[in-house]
Amino acid sequence: MYHEVPTCHITTGYYVGFSYMMMRSYHNAVSTLLATLSYKSRAIGLISQRADLKEYVNKQADQMMSLLAICVTMIPTSVDYNIDLDKREKFTETLNRLQQIDEAEFASSFDLGCPKFISPETPYYAKALPISDSITPLEPQRQQTDLFKTEIIQQIELLRLRSYLKLYTNISASKLANFMSVSEPSLHMELMAYKYRLKQTMSQAIDAAKDGNGFGTSINSDLNSSQQMHPHLDFYVDNDTIYVADTTVDRRFSEYFILHIEQLQQMNKTLDTLERRIHEANVQEPNDAAQLRS
Repeated sequence: MYHEVPTCHITTGYYVGFSYMMMRSYHNAVSTLLATLSYKSRAIGLISQRADLKEYVNKQADQMMSLLAICVTMIPTSVDYNIDLDKREKFTETLNRLQQIDEAEFASSFDLGCPKFISPETPYYAKALPISDSITPLEPQRQQTDLFKTEIIQQIELLRLRSYLKLYTNISASKLANFMSVSEPSLHMELMAYKYRLKQTMSQAIDAAKDGNGFGTSINSDLNSSQQMHPHLDFYVDNDTIYVADTTVDRRFSEYFILHIEQLQQMNKTLDTLERRIHEANVQEPNDAAQLRS
């Protein structure tokens, strides 16, 4: 049902993408959110017939854009902007603010993009608790936001480290430690931490969701898939020198045009078939009318 009912498909993609983000699987989160936003832009014609559903889907699209901006900032990757123009402009503004490494902006984007959290604790009605000890409805939200802030604080230094590594093909550890205002042992610890964060669970199974085939088979395969290095940056340390390799692969636009040409040809075939059926129906109607008159 979730891939036949547009709103159910979009909601499923939103929660799957958020779950991947909270598991630090940013690559899969980006793939899932982009696939869902692309599906939403194609299915908006089916949703716009009801104002309440359209408002709900647009709100969820804004949430997904906030989560997408966070994930792209954490693990910079190329993004196919196959989404609505108004959402794209808002996404670009949010992404530019996040790339300034502002902790408050990360928290604001998380508050906007995250779902509503609930507490699994059962209220104890037999005894009234003081107001200070009682759990307010917003307490689970605050706890999750605090946990996310803790994660961001750890990530910010790694993002600063990445920004320096992108400037060099090789650099001495002492020079980089001076830039980072840390000692060399602390720098080596940060390099090891960043090397670990570069390992992302990458799977092609989520791409099936781009065609509306759903997430059912992709979730299990992604959770069981092996980890790979993030493809856009790699480095290694040899004695006192850090060697950096920018492994970004240039996008091949030929594949993009070939894909859309094939889609256009298929659409033309469908239109020709419909036109032929309409023509045959129009020819048949006068013949039937002539037979009735005779």
